[in-house]
Amino acid sequence: MRRFARLLLAAAVLAAAAGGGLMIWAKTQPKPGLVPEDTHWSQAVTDRDGRLLHLTLSEDGAYRLPVLQGAVSREALDAVVRYEDRFFHSHPGVNPLSIGRAAWSTLTGTRRIGGSTITMQLARRLQGLDTRSWRGKLEQMLWALRYDMHYTKDEILTGYLNIAPFGPITYGVEAASQRYFSKDATDLTLAEAAALVGIPQSPSYNNPLVDGGKNCIERRNLVLDRMLSNGYITQEEHDAAQQAPLEVNETIPTNDGILAYPYFTSYMRQELKEELGMSEAEILKGGFTIV
Repeated sequence: MRRFARLLLAAAVLAAAAGGGLMIWAKTQPKPGLVPEDTHWSQAVTDRDGRLLHLTLSEDGAYRLPVLQGAVSREALDAVVRYEDRFFHSHPGVNPLSIGRAAWSTLTGTRRIGGSTITMQLARRLQGLDTRSWRGKLEQMLWALRYDMHYTKDEILTGYLNIAPFGPITYGVEAASQRYFSKDATDLTLAEAAALVGIPQSPSYNNPLVDGGKNCIERRNLVLDRMLSNGYITQEEHDAAQQAPLEVNETIPTNDGILAYPYFTSYMRQELKEELGMSEAEILKGGFTIV
């Protein structure tokens, strides 16, 4: 028994030493970017009160709006952490316990359990990693350590919410918030935030425009259950959000993007060309907001 205890202690010391060495390595590596350099953003035209008038498709045919740190409702931030990675604020980008459970389920053939943290998901998307092999998963973990060593948790969370898929050709929580609820991500209610957070795991299936929103509501309620069980919301808040109808206020897409006021936005685009000398390609490239 004593020998077994000594072996366990030795294994723990070796694991701690290896973990410390990896974190030192990650800190000495170049700082990775949170946004790919070739990202194509949509262009947003709003009125003086911030209401969306026109959201163009990006150059690569998607709705994609950048969201800055602090520009997402606290409800959405809490929901994504509780649903995707409840130990997000305490692990170094990789959760050894989750990885161990996932590996065990794979080896034993039992129910498959995901082991990816939010940081690992961010690394996979930003670096274009194929994580279906053990080699790809290891590479994903090493990148996650690098992100965690170079960025704050809020920066990583904002980066994830900027690139996560929220339905067909819709990327990032701001674009999703505008498309499905016609509002800024800062104004999302608890029920709306939980509905959006449930989409990225299966964007084509869980978005609110599919099957009358049935799948989206089921996923939303699961997100709310996890937030309640982890003490992020009260029973009263949980019950009120679950009973709330899924009130989709979709901004209808067209071939030219999402237009709430097509005549006015066409006029604005013509003004950009005449007054600022911008080309159609520069306008459609986006990445800026016109008020």
